[in-house]
Amino acid sequence: MRATSQLLFAPYRLDLQNEQLWRADHLIPLRAKPFALLRFMAENPARLVLHEELRKAIWPNTYVSEGVLRVYLREVRAALEDDPESPRFIETIARRGYRFLAEVQRLTSAGTSAAVDSTTESSKTPAIVGRNAELARLRGAFAKASIGARQVVFLNGEAGIGKTTILETFLNEVADRDEVWIGRGQCVEHRGESEPYLPMLDALHRLAHHTDGARVIETLSKHAPTWLVQMPGAIDDAAFNDLQKKVDGASQQRMLREMADALEQLCLQRPVVLAFEDLHWSDPSTITLLDLLARRTERARLLVIGTHRPLAILAAEHPLRILAHELAGRYCEELSLPPLTPIEVAEYLGNRIERDASEAVWLDQVARSIHQRTEGNPLYMVTVVSALLGDSQAAAATGSGKQTSLQDLIEQADRIVPINLTGMISQQFSRLEAEEQRLLEVASVAGVEFSAAALAAGADATLTQVEKRCAALASRMSFLEDAGDDEWPDGTVSARFRFRHALYREAVYARLTAARRSGLHNGIGERQETAYGDRANEIASELARHFEQGRNFQRALRYREQAARNALRRSAPREAIEHLSAGLGILGRLPEGHERLEHELQLRLATGAALQSTRGYGAPEVQEAYERAGQLCQQLGETPHLFPALMGLWSFAVGRGEWTRSLELAEKNLRLAQSIAEPAQLARSLRGLGHVQYFLGRFDDARENLERAISMSGDSEPRLDTFTYMSNTGVEARSALAWTLELIGYPDQALAMARKAVSVAERLGNIADVIYATYFAAVLYGFRQEWPNAESWSRRTIELATEHGLPYYVATGKHLHGAAIAEQGRFDDGLSLMQQGVGTSQAIGVEAGLTGMHLMIAENSIKAKQYRLAADAIDDGFRFAKIKDEHAWEPELHRVKGELALEQFRDGSGVKGGKRGEKDAEESFLAAQEMARAQGSRKWQLRAASSLSNLWKHQKKKKEARQVLSVAYGRFTEGFETTELKAAKSLLAQL
Repeated sequence: MRATSQLLFAPYRLDLQNEQLWRADHLIPLRAKPFALLRFMAENPARLVLHEELRKAIWPNTYVSEGVLRVYLREVRAALEDDPESPRFIETIARRGYRFLAEVQRLTSAGTSAAVDSTTESSKTPAIVGRNAELARLRGAFAKASIGARQVVFLNGEAGIGKTTILETFLNEVADRDEVWIGRGQCVEHRGESEPYLPMLDALHRLAHHTDGARVIETLSKHAPTWLVQMPGAIDDAAFNDLQKKVDGASQQRMLREMADALEQLCLQRPVVLAFEDLHWSDPSTITLLDLLARRTERARLLVIGTHRPLAILAAEHPLRILAHELAGRYCEELSLPPLTPIEVAEYLGNRIERDASEAVWLDQVARSIHQRTEGNPLYMVTVVSALLGDSQAAAATGSGKQTSLQDLIEQADRIVPINLTGMISQQFSRLEAEEQRLLEVASVAGVEFSAAALAAGADATLTQVEKRCAALASRMSFLEDAGDDEWPDGTVSARFRFRHALYREAVYARLTAARRSGLHNGIGERQETAYGDRANEIASELARHFEQGRNFQRALRYREQAARNALRRSAPREAIEHLSAGLGILGRLPEGHERLEHELQLRLATGAALQSTRGYGAPEVQEAYERAGQLCQQLGETPHLFPALMGLWSFAVGRGEWTRSLELAEKNLRLAQSIAEPAQLARSLRGLGHVQYFLGRFDDARENLERAISMSGDSEPRLDTFTYMSNTGVEARSALAWTLELIGYPDQALAMARKAVSVAERLGNIADVIYATYFAAVLYGFRQEWPNAESWSRRTIELATEHGLPYYVATGKHLHGAAIAEQGRFDDGLSLMQQGVGTSQAIGVEAGLTGMHLMIAENSIKAKQYRLAADAIDDGFRFAKIKDEHAWEPELHRVKGELALEQFRDGSGVKGGKRGEKDAEESFLAAQEMARAQGSRKWQLRAASSLSNLWKHQKKKKEARQVLSVAYGRFTEGFETTELKAAKSLLAQL
């Protein structure tokens, strides 16, 4: 212990023992962290103290921002009445640090004084016992990571076994190396499971506040913008808003890939250590990220450490349990912490009690007694030892008294130790002062880790008082420990603390009555809501928990909905579903009425959208969510609030290929949009109606409505509701219009429209729009029989859809890619891909467009002379056309049926068989032509006419052949350089 008790710098005096600042006999209030800052500066006078040195001294295990440092420095200057423009005590050295200007005298307890030099005692990391083997393995893993062999280590053990202590000891060792980045993240019970990527974002915030945090932010900006946008405050508001527009709608696959790439870029600069605590409370998205980081084959100077409780206590379907099983041995190292042995307990006691060699026997007896009661659980053991030493100050005495004291400790251990750790914590709690007990009760409501400012809202005390009491508990290692500092958006800066273990928090929380819990939760929630103001949505999950426990159900529901939105924005639908399910549970607490029905409608629609992405359009849960939404629509009637509801129901019906139902919903949506005269809603309604009309084969109507949608939407209408759709009306309408124009005979305009859709989508940067437009362009090239282009665009669709986790477009992209390579002669590979595409689409419940997919299988099966497969595909196509009212490809089905009849009966058949085949083919070609004429499809009519002309040419009926083909050809006014029109012109010349 230091002899120094006071530092003097006229006219002030620092009382180091009591942590007080005096001016003569006047006590100047100063919070704990500003006091620590002033003390460090006064102990290092006359020299430049760098920002990072000051941060390490005051916050050795926590990274804090420059803003926090400046706030505390202002408090110190205010206390000293020091003018920063003309300083007498603290001088600012621009962009580097600070210098303490006053002469400082050190006054000892003996009354002597001496000038203070600029040497600071270094803090010593407390020694731990019984964990040398585990520390050695962590050091070994870091050594491997340092040379580019990425490492993942899971540290597991029961509650209180010492996982955090080992982790902190190791991280403190690593932190002494200047060229290492450390990111530490904490999973939180009741919040971590439903907050996507919570520990990773926590780690990124800490890395961003490192000395070289600017380099971290630069790397994220370049390689992981979807993560940087989750970190408000890391960049200025203008850059943040611009970035948010660029990455909105990004998929989970993109986020995962970006983080893996960004970490590898950081590892090129220096080793990176990521430490995630309490993974048993982690969210599924973080577990997915860990899986990716562990399995990556690229070399990286990366060490990932995760702590968790034994897997055996987790549910069989818990994502961590599954991950650990899959990674075991090959991709990660698992360290299981055993209980301490009696010898290790004795070693710990020896560090806590002054003794000489003659007392080893007595010390071993105390250790065995404690070990027997605690079973070697380190947290339990430390708590017991602290209680024993607190009751028996004689244990620190000297001479014969020590022997008596150690004997007494054996008896006290048998008498004092409860049968479990919870009882021990309760006993320890009962010995605290009443004010400290009340403070810890409030802290238990705030969480395992908390801001002192949050406690002040429920502790009926000032922030200064709360910080001082928490600091006192932390200094005595009683329940709390320091956790850095917090800065809220309203400018509040306060110290952060955490419970020494989650069990401490649980034990204290269990003591509260239901009424007191409720009141404290509500008070803390209101204080945080006020502090965050317009940014309260950033902590929606935490606020939802407080207000739900505080029985403030209206607010709880609002923040549950917002937390779900936050999760969807991070492409984390599973976590969103958790919040939505909790929101539906809250609804029962609200009074019945119109408002409650509207809330339920929004929650059901959001649940349907989230379930679609995780379980597919055909999942029973998806159908259930939208059916309930439909019932709610009927109860609510046609109001503006129904628009997103109807769009959600429409999208579900479209995905299932239920075109009659889709038409009803589209028309209802249009009436609703017209009644409220909102251009964005009207444009989206018209696009929806035109899209359905295309699939129904009503091409002229589709063209009219799609063109109206485009004219009303422009290139970038405002988003209406990201809960139910996150797409651009202009992109979708142009893509569908391109198909429509192609079929009604305007191929040049169709190609220009598709290119415009892709251009707008790429400019807006929404990946969902880009994939949509890319796929529609790929299909258009297939319509035009430009198969090399169809092949490259379908490959691009597959790549994007795979990267961003959109299985439907992977399936349809593969189908079209199969058609493209089959048309170029690779029949076996192509047909296999096409069948895979159909199978996957049906498996995920998306049946829109299956008629066309079966049609393309039939065409290529005929060319491959697989007639049975072709016949089955045609039958399937007609079946879907009838069941789903999907008539857009029906004329082509008739034509291809005719081609099959010709090929099947010509291939090895006699004259009679050939004549019958020609008759069947002629009937099919005529049916195709008549249906195409009724639909207004010049393209299908030309194809039918070409097939019929070729047949009649073969039958020597050239006049009729020329007549039917010339009429179909004459209907075109553009596109004469396209494949089909050139072929038709060539055939006409032969006739």
